[in-house]
Amino acid sequence: PPGAAASSRALRGFGGILLAALALACGGEARELEGHLGPGDPLLTLEGSYYDAHEVPLGPGWTIAATMRSTELDALLLLLDPEGTLIVEADGGAGGHDARLRATAPRGGRYRLVATSFYGREEGTYRLRILTRAGRAEPHASPRAK
Repeated sequence: PPGAAASSRALRGFGGILLAALALACGGEARELEGHLGPGDPLLTLEGSYYDAHEVPLGPGWTIAATMRSTELDALLLLLDPEGTLIVEADGGAGGHDARLRATAPRGGRYRLVATSFYGREEGTYRLRILTRAGRAEPHASPRAK
């Protein structure tokens, strides 16, 4: 129906405001951003995939929930601890080629959330939503096998 797209956009915007308010009320943060992966971005060593790294300060026991959406690439999210060790990765969980990651920080510090693609040198734009809050959550993605 006419106006349905505008209503849908308004509800998404309102939902984003509610999520941000909830995160802030719990002592956390909500961010939504757009990015592009392609030439000029650094490459992951083994996979050869372009990536963007986003710094996320977390307190001990804080929860991070992130969703990466794209119609142009197969989204993959990685969460690295302050020393650069991979804690969790997510390839899926948000429908289609989108990725959703949820984890609890074992200790406080500056973590890095890496937005990349499953396939090497895949190019495209993406939207990333990052929510952090004090408190615990069960991991939504599996730790990487060693």
